Order: sequence, then structure tokens, then C-alpha cells
Amino acid sequence: MSILGDKLNQYIEESGYSVNKLATLSGVNRTSIVRMINANRLPEQHNIEKLLPYLKLTNDQKESLWRTYEIMSSGEYLYGRRQFMLKMMRDIYDPNFISKAAAKNRLDDEKPHTPLSSIKNYNILQHF
Repeated sequence: MSILGDKLNQYIEESGYSVNKLATLSGVNRTSIVRMINANRLPEQHNIEKLLPYLKLTNDQKESLWRTYEIMSSGEYLYGRRQFMLKMMRDIYDPNFISKAAAKNRLDDEKPHTPLSSIKNYNILQHF
């Protein structure tokens, strides 16, 4: 089994459903669920999404499952690089980060800085 298969197996057991019952409820083929657990192949994302409502997971468990899925699908190195880039993007567009950086870099310039919220397309950047 893989880490993803182990997690899915644990969550299925904790849900109280058998694989057969979960297959019936979710509409995911029983064989596909068994393959997910045994890690014969990386499961399709839509199949995991179909299982989630029946697994009764907390938000932390869901995040952990998706994080594990992403690591398994892209590799640990690439996943780490993506997380690093996302953090950098969040930091760059964080008004507090920009204010701190501007304060550190300000020499004797007393000109007021443009508020980030007034920048065109700022709302688009907030989802990072």
C-alpha cells in the first residue's frame, strides 16, 4: 500500500462503511476503490471527490488527503517547489508583508505609498 492507500483505507474503516456499501453510495466502482486502497494506480481525482461525502472527514483530514494525493501525483520535490512558490506569491501580495518591506526599504522618502487595495486587479490576486 502507499501512503494515500493507507489513508483511504483508514478513512473508510473509520466511516463504518464497507467497500461495497461505499461503492453503492458514492457511485464509484468497487474495483476502483480497492485499487485506490492497494495503490495499484493513482486514483482519478473525481473518484476521490465522490467518496469524500461518505467518509465523514474533518477539514484537516480532507486537506491531508488532498496534500497526499498531490504529492503522489506530482512527486515530493515538485510538490515542495509548488508550495514554496505559492508561499512566495502569498507573501508578495500580502499587504502586511508589503508594508513591512516598504518600511525597511524607505530611506528618507515620506511620500505615501499607494494602498494595495487600490491597485487594479488586487481582488484577483487575493485568492493566492
